[in-house]
Amino acid sequence: MKRVFSFLVVMMFVVASVGCSKTMMSYHDQSFQAPEGSLTLKQVEKAIVTAGAKRGWVMKKKRNGLMIGTLNVRNHMVQVNVKYNTEAFSITYLNSVNMNYNAQRKTIHRSYNTWIINLRNDIQATIPLAVME
Repeated sequence: MKRVFSFLVVMMFVVASVGCSKTMMSYHDQSFQAPEGSLTLKQVEKAIVTAGAKRGWVMKKKRNGLMIGTLNVRNHMVQVNVKYNTEAFSITYLNSVNMNYNAQRKTIHRSYNTWIINLRNDIQATIPLAVME
């Protein structure tokens, strides 16, 4: 009886952890909602940093055209590459802690996708403000 109970408890944890994982999202070549040629690289960088900060992302410039975004939420951490130019940007997975990341299945904790969607939307919303500056 103890074995059956132990087996059931283990299976519940396995099922629960699988249910929390989703196919990992990335965004490639997301064009800005701004007239072509109206943005400078500095404006794009500032917009990305400002957009990320709204939800707790810390953006560090690695080089022109690449920032590393880090988000810490409770005991979870994610890092993404944010590649950009004056026309578009991309957000791709870099690293994580406590996010059930599975490279073979390309799955990760479902919150990751929400955080990435929000980051993308916030960058898109901030770019028009950069043009007005």
